[in-house]
Amino acid sequence: MLGKCDLSGSAYIGIFCACNNEVALIPDDAPVKFERMVGKYLGVETVHTNVGGGRVIGALVTMNSRGIIITNIMIPEETKRLKAKLGGKFAIAEIDTRINAFGNTILANDNGAVVHPDYGNDVVKIIKDTLGVEVVKGRIADMDIVGSCGIANSKGVLLHPKSTQSERKMVSETLGVRVSISTANCGCPHLRSCVLVNDKGALVGSRSTTVEIDRIFDVLC
Repeated sequence: MLGKCDLSGSAYIGIFCACNNEVALIPDDAPVKFERMVGKYLGVETVHTNVGGGRVIGALVTMNSRGIIITNIMIPEETKRLKAKLGGKFAIAEIDTRINAFGNTILANDNGAVVHPDYGNDVVKIIKDTLGVEVVKGRIADMDIVGSCGIANSKGVLLHPKSTQSERKMVSETLGVRVSISTANCGCPHLRSCVLVNDKGALVGSRSTTVEIDRIFDVLC
């Protein structure tokens, strides 16, 4: 399934939310209509949270079906509430590192993860153990923010249009799925900020064009 929506007037829904095949993390103040859209099109339970007192979740958190990587700017009460709700279902790791916007720096599915090239071996090991996948350092479209430059599930990956053939090959081999390119929200190449996707469906930002929606559906749905 594929739906089209915004969150409180913003088409950049991926900045504010994160999801896997079972749950979606959405801001505490997300409207009921948006919560219902998430549940309908992604087939998941919705969990309300904030990160560091703010509503930006997707840029700071990454997850797959095995685990969740959370940023070290989370307030202790937020972390405690999240672990109480989901700790029995998923491995949850809070990583203390300077490069801590994990939604922007990790591109992952259940097969593998491509991560920011400046992460040390200690951070890579935590990501590997928490998500339960092999981890490769890399760049996409000659940028370090690999998580921002793509969206992935177990069916495929869509990358920034300026990604190179060698980058696409690396991502395909690491994540174990076919790779294509696209934009969303009428030309935005930073797909993570515009789309929520899992193996059950996708939600795209309300500014996405028919051509963009068709490409996202063909590769990921």
